[in-house]
Amino acid sequence: MSQNVCQEEVYKSIFYTHSEHIRNFLYYKSGNMALAEDPVQDAFGKLWENCAKVEFPKVRSYLFTIANNLFLNHVNHQKVVLKFEQIGYRNVSLIASGRYSISNIWNAPAIDNYADKLFF
Repeated sequence: MSQNVCQEEVYKSIFYTHSEHIRNFLYYKSGNMALAEDPVQDAFGKLWENCAKVEFPKVRSYLFTIANNLFLNHVNHQKVVLKFEQIGYRNVSLIASGRYSISNIWNAPAIDNYADKLFF
């Protein structure tokens, strides 16, 4: 008979067995321990929320998949934030120099082209 992931002792056992391996996997990918730990905790939270749906033999794969997806989502979000920060800093310097007003910046075709590259 298969173990029930929703049982507290089984869940604890899964945590102690897999959390360090998943964290090390994400640390290898990111080089940042703090960045590696957050998706691990969130993945275990999702496992607890969905424990009735996850079969015991598939727990390891489920956790690695969830943690990796959370990590990749975070990285992709940071890329978008960085790109928008770069647009913002460029616009502030153009406005400060007196060469453009805010309305010129937001109506500029370059901004529209840049935004299109981000999302399409």
